[in-house]
Amino acid sequence: LLKGPCDLEVMASYIEGGDVLLDKEFNFVDNNGNQADYFNHLVNILSAASPDKDFIDGLCGRFSFVSKEAFRTQLFSGKYDVICLSPLMDATLAVFSDDKGDEFAYGIYSNPLSERKYHKEYLDKQIMTARNSFAENELERFSREFRQIDYTPEMIAENLYKVIDLVRSANKNTVIVILLLAELP
Repeated sequence: LLKGPCDLEVMASYIEGGDVLLDKEFNFVDNNGNQADYFNHLVNILSAASPDKDFIDGLCGRFSFVSKEAFRTQLFSGKYDVICLSPLMDATLAVFSDDKGDEFAYGIYSNPLSERKYHKEYLDKQIMTARNSFAENELERFSREFRQIDYTPEMIAENLYKVIDLVRSANKNTVIVILLLAELP
């Protein structure tokens, strides 16, 4: 399984074919026409693994730029000999928390959706929006419900260990390869 954004998508072309059976979980365009690049952030991967789907269902019900498709993964199925995971999105997306402590990663960390001063830039697509469309009322609701948290390297490492533990609990023989191509320190 190759799971990650475009860095792994490029790599896939070099290893596909022959005797290699390859599943891929890359950025995709959801049923609403929005690009789901947030799908491969460790925070969202861990949400996908959670048995409590109320948070995800609520998120998808309130915000058209979030889709249930983005929380589907085969990562924890136990069927893979090798999983190649790229946490590149952890270096670029903002991480938000609500009043209950539920976390969600989305949008550029330097222009967080939770801050109203960036809403016009998202609405006018003046910044990278991953081809997503936003409604002003949804951005306002997001600002009321979420606050950006400081997502530290220690948190990334902790989340990575949690993902590895979940993968290994499904299949202790799975080899996990992690690509560290972060654009930021």
